[in-house]
Amino acid sequence: MAKRRMLATNIIESDSFCSLSTSAQTIYLHMIMNADDDGFVDKWKSLLRYLSVRRTHLDALIDRGFVILLDDDLLLISDWLVHNKIRLDRYNESRYSDRFDTVEIQPNGRYIKLL
Repeated sequence: MAKRRMLATNIIESDSFCSLSTSAQTIYLHMIMNADDDGFVDKWKSLLRYLSVRRTHLDALIDRGFVILLDDDLLLISDWLVHNKIRLDRYNESRYSDRFDTVEIQPNGRYIKLL
């Protein structure tokens, strides 16, 4: 996992993000720091326990489209490609790359879940 991550201010300073509870904002920032190079987070339950926050705060992020719940154990950060551009010589392919068949990358760089 990388030691550094970037944050796009147009996302984290947006009215939609700033209107979230501070707990939801904190979860999001910790998920970015713990995501793999493709934006997948597989230890989100541990993060909730570590931060002592409720699942309802994560649900707010899901409802507003900041993260995608792929299954009970895996999340994907919707704006990952907006936040982070990783050089190919530093990129480590996700062990969840097979899950890309469940999402689509929009022209603006956002992941969306396919129905």
